Amino acid sequence: MSSVIFEDEWPEYVAGATAFLGFIAAMFMRNSFFSIITIIILGFMLGRFFYKRRFNEPILPFVLIISATALGYLIGTFFVSRLLILLLFLTSFTVSYQLHKRKIIKIFKSEDFMK
Repeated sequence: MSSVIFEDEWPEYVAGATAFLGFIAAMFMRNSFFSIITIIILGFMLGRFFYKRRFNEPILPFVLIISATALGYLIGTFFVSRLLILLLFLTSFTVSYQLHKRKIIKIFKSEDFMK
């Protein structure tokens, strides 16, 4: 019997937890307006998260976590079109990433933020 080493398998655990949280969050969103606003905010937050970690650390674990979160939310959505939710997530994720990449939105800990 082999023991599980958390340091090696942490992306799977975190991805499972975020998929579950995304599913639960989508289940409690009974109003379609709130579901749309939530997925847009989630896309913007995860776009920033991806931009911040794209060159510093191995990117595959974070892509797994982002995908699991979006998939969990997508599975739990019953009151809005899943295609619309997917398109809004991908659009807001891409817009956020591009805004950070072009330095239109700056990260608080960057050197030239306070200038």
